Amino acid sequence: MKKIVGAAAIAALASGFAFAEATFSVNYRTGINALYHELGSNTTLLDATTSNRTTSDALSFKGKADFGGIELEIDPLVTADAQSISLVKYNGWINFGDFMFKSGTWDARAVGRVNKDIGNHEGKFWGELMKPGLAAGLGTAGNGKDISQQSNKKLTNMLAYTNKDLGLEVRGAFTENTEDTSYAKADDDGDNWEFENDLWFAEVGYKIPEFGRILVNTKTSYKDQAFGIFVEPALSGLDQLTSLVGFTFEQDSSGYDSNGDVQKDFALALDLRARYAINDQLSVTGMFNWTGGDKKAASGTDAKTAQFATWAMLNATYKLNDTFVPFFSAIYTSGKDAGKSAALDRKADYTASLRLYGGVEIYNTKSANLITGIVWDANAFIEGDAQKECTKAVTIPVLLRVKF
Repeated sequence: MKKIVGAAAIAALASGFAFAEATFSVNYRTGINALYHELGSNTTLLDATTSNRTTSDALSFKGKADFGGIELEIDPLVTADAQSISLVKYNGWINFGDFMFKSGTWDARAVGRVNKDIGNHEGKFWGELMKPGLAAGLGTAGNGKDISQQSNKKLTNMLAYTNKDLGLEVRGAFTENTEDTSYAKADDDGDNWEFENDLWFAEVGYKIPEFGRILVNTKTSYKDQAFGIFVEPALSGLDQLTSLVGFTFEQDSSGYDSNGDVQKDFALALDLRARYAINDQLSVTGMFNWTGGDKKAASGTDAKTAQFATWAMLNATYKLNDTFVPFFSAIYTSGKDAGKSAALDRKADYTASLRLYGGVEIYNTKSANLITGIVWDANAFIEGDAQKECTKAVTIPVLLRVKF
């Protein structure tokens, strides 16, 4: 039924564009590692048929009118063995005054990311390792990651209300899980729960001109609950400062110990972000996330693992002119089972990584820009007391975006 409602809404929007004044936009991006080389070894990789691609290619189309809009995104996938095109995002929305009904798959989020200077960099390799919420690789069933994001792998129907005069925004949604995952645990009567990974989403935002914006949201599924609160302060006399303070908590009870009893685990995260425009040319951005928690082992066991991760990013961007915008970023991550900053796929008990990235954004026009530079990585992997390994690498990434 949910799929029928979503398909009907998008079909109605598509036909409506023929009878209304509408605006259309196209957005294309592609990114590669032009060169990847591990220092002190013979490992040198070119481009991404070897899976070291830093961002996915995408081609998206959007049409908007007063009554609503429609959006499609396709992903061309090219490997050494085959070529394919997949539809990765599709959604449509209809406006009814201050109300909006939206259906389909998308990845919009209402939480401010404070990413004006790195917003074109597309992905964790380029500066923003993760969105506000729980750190990648940690947490529970995953609803606390990208806490306000609607996953583009799931079908969602959402009703939203926005009143700009009151500074109020309210959203409620039901998301259908379309992935082949479930808790795979019957209840006491032996009945399987077919809606185990479906979830409800609710979000309320309120903006006070003298104070700022506060956003509270929650995601609740069969045995997993995530909660987030984020504040975007408006500080008097500091119009050039943009900041975010966020807290995320998640609890999951989908696992079972060796006695068959529910095994709960939890995770929490603190986000701090700020951007300060020193003048019209120079700006500095900082991001910080700490995530910790108590994560269960596989169901049927009694073991739990304390996990934590810290990551911090500092970026300086200088607008030399309308064509050249140099930047420099330093990214540090550490923790037990933390996400690494490098393209290397290694597993260890503890990691500490440092990334230095110097590059330039080149704007041919306002509609097209190219990002490239040189990245230096140092990653330490520690497995117990027996092994220590440090790998260093140099990468030359290239990212192209075209919008019109």
